[in-house]
Amino acid sequence: MLHLALFPPPLNPFSRRCLADGPGYQEKFYFSPGDTGFKVFETTYGKIGIGICWDQWFPECARSLALLGAEMIFYPTAIGTEPNDPTLFSRGHWTRVMQGHAGTNLVPVICSNRVGAEGDITFYGGSFIADQTGMIVEHFGNIDDVDVMQTNAGYLVHTFDLSDIARRRVGWGVFRDRRPELYWPIATMDGGVGRMRGGEVGGVRAPPPSSTDVIASTVPSCRSSSSRSPCADRRTNVGPTTASITTPTGYFMPPEWSKQAAVWMAWPYMNSVWSHHCEPARTAVIDLISVIVQYQTVKLLVRAEDLSEVRRRLPVEWDVMPVCASYDDIWVRDTGPTFLLRGEGRDGGIVRRGGPLALSWTFNGWGWKHGQVEKDRVVAEQIASLADGGGAPFVVRCPHVLEGGSFHTDGNGTFITTEECLLHPNRVSIVDTCGNGYGEDEGSIVPIASVGDGVGEGRSKEEMTLVFEKYLNAKKVIWLPHGVDGDDDTDGHVDNLAAFIAPRKVVLTMPSDERHPQYAKSMKAKEILENSTDAAGDPLQVVCLPHPTGPRMVITEDDISHLEYGATKRKVGTTMAGSYVNFYIGNGFVALPKFGCPEDGVARKILQSHLPDRKVIAVDTRSILLGGGNIHCITQQEPLSES
Repeated sequence: MLHLALFPPPLNPFSRRCLADGPGYQEKFYFSPGDTGFKVFETTYGKIGIGICWDQWFPECARSLALLGAEMIFYPTAIGTEPNDPTLFSRGHWTRVMQGHAGTNLVPVICSNRVGAEGDITFYGGSFIADQTGMIVEHFGNIDDVDVMQTNAGYLVHTFDLSDIARRRVGWGVFRDRRPELYWPIATMDGGVGRMRGGEVGGVRAPPPSSTDVIASTVPSCRSSSSRSPCADRRTNVGPTTASITTPTGYFMPPEWSKQAAVWMAWPYMNSVWSHHCEPARTAVIDLISVIVQYQTVKLLVRAEDLSEVRRRLPVEWDVMPVCASYDDIWVRDTGPTFLLRGEGRDGGIVRRGGPLALSWTFNGWGWKHGQVEKDRVVAEQIASLADGGGAPFVVRCPHVLEGGSFHTDGNGTFITTEECLLHPNRVSIVDTCGNGYGEDEGSIVPIASVGDGVGEGRSKEEMTLVFEKYLNAKKVIWLPHGVDGDDDTDGHVDNLAAFIAPRKVVLTMPSDERHPQYAKSMKAKEILENSTDAAGDPLQVVCLPHPTGPRMVITEDDISHLEYGATKRKVGTTMAGSYVNFYIGNGFVALPKFGCPEDGVARKILQSHLPDRKVIAVDTRSILLGGGNIHCITQQEPLSES
């Protein structure tokens, strides 16, 4: 068997996902399936994913490991003659399935099988290594004669250029061109036929019953007492556990000033978004990380092909954990999960699982403004699977389009958001279940024609308030009409306009010049906030921060030069939608945007006076603003669970 200790540092414990159950294979009688989910380990030789024995027959296992960044997949196994059917010789079948895993994911697959005999079973041996195309490049025994079993032990060696394979994998687009929104049958045991028609399945609403469904539901199960079935032994709830349900009672979204286990960020690489080959953006990201690591851990999403550069540019002593992942851009506030924590002394639903819960919202590229979002749609679950603030979180897949920067909370059930963003027609999802009370049989499928082109009506306040109540356990939602003027990228995210910094205290961007196009919008927001109470009925205090102005807030020719074709359109002379409110609150500090404007110092002093227990540190992130966001947009806190 493969000795995984060959790959330092030591691997954390993990368990098998799938157990065989059939004649001669009563594993489910003796064992319980593992709950550690799919894990990818970073080793000296690269990132490896591991499937154990029966896992090897499931394409879901290989694809999940590949999506999580595995550069190689190992399958230690013990496969041999069938004790109940001597005529069944499955070595050729096994070999071809393993080659398929390699070819469909463009990832080398290493298969280590046992040799010798035990009881009535004689093991095939025949261990081999397949390259990213599925071609066997190293093997034991006669690979052309699968009826001949290998009897001698040994080892195989092969060298792979993982960087080159990563480039080829990106070129093929096997992840980019996926359609996760269509894959809801995979999240069920039988495609939902006869059981879940018309209900939510894996975060996507199943199609209504049809004549095909009715016919299919009469077909006997593929399982029988005399056969082993990979379909029947699939696990639909592994690492992280997922469900499409209402958030359980007792969970709440903590405020951003609560204790954090880490902060998630991502490494810029898209030349169509970041000018000058991403160098100014990468410098800004490094500058921000240099501040954060003085106080807490940074978990940095990195493409496999960029990992060596990241390791070279970030000092080894920095508390940074590079995580190989698949993503389109760095806006993890909007694409990452919304973490919830369990309240004290409260129970219900799945509360007893322990650890945080993660919400995975539906992401549509800020109203289909960006065509390349396929990878960003799965960022939330990638992050959730690697969170460790209190154990691997349970994931609730939410069918509603909602970005993390579009709402803010005080941690006590009060939320603020903007009508401009949340009620925009381009935020209506292809599958939107805003029904009366969200019953099992309610909701509607929105025609695709009404999505992404501004056709049709947006969602109502009442519908979206129910979404906040259903998934975030909100007690009160305060609606502000507009975000920051010129914020066309996000349609007015609230995290550029206003934010809670303490219970009953909200900061608001406010221009000093009444002629500024933002002035009237901020004044209206101030009026609403000052006349509102939080969920407990207490009045809110509004603290105004200056709005940045000056030449540094205007796009220049150099700002948009060296952008590749397909970039977000920027025009010379356009005023950027910058704001000091787009800060990040961490453990003992605040990272505040700095633009090189006269208002920089004033904003820092005001915020410092209201947060005396935290050090407010200004970071020049103007190059991030050119991409359409700022510090809050490129960070996502992972709260520390007290349990």
